[in-house]
Parts: sequence; structure tokens; C-alpha cells
Amino acid sequence: MSTLVLNIFRFIPLLVHTQESFMPIIHVEMLKGRTNEQKKELAETLTRETSRISACAEKDIQVIISEVDPACWAVGGKLNNTISGTDDI
Repeated sequence: MSTLVLNIFRFIPLLVHTQESFMPIIHVEMLKGRTNEQKKELAETLTRETSRISACAEKDIQVIISEVDPACWAVGGKLNNTISGTDDI
């Protein structure tokens, strides 16, 4: 089972030389198991599209990827590693 949760567009106000700007922080929570190449592509795509949609500079966008062990993720009251009937995901 592939699970991905996005907490997108938490804008944090910053004061810079009397101008107010916003720094988008995108927090992605997903099950462990993706390759570094997949995480790199995800971060690049989220950054590019967030910049395009919100009209902010890519350099100001932060992406945080948190990986969670399947044994610590429950869906519908069942731990993710027991949904498929196996405890060794």
C-alpha cells in the first residue's frame, strides 16, 4: 500500500527590509521505501509547481520529507503493515 500525506502551503511570514514576504513550507509525510531519486523528483516537482501557482521564487520554497515506518502508520484503525496480511512490510 502506498500512502502519501501532504501538508501543503503553510506560509510563514518573514520581515525582510520592511517588506513582508511569505516562505512556503511543504511537509510531505510518506511511508519509508522511496529511493533518493524519487524523493528528489518529488521535491523538484513540488517546488516548481508551488512557485508557478503561488508566484513566489523557487529559492524561497522549502520541502520537508518525513518518512514513517509502516508499523507506525495506521489506516482505518489497522496498522499499515497488517493491512496486507503480513507483518514484514
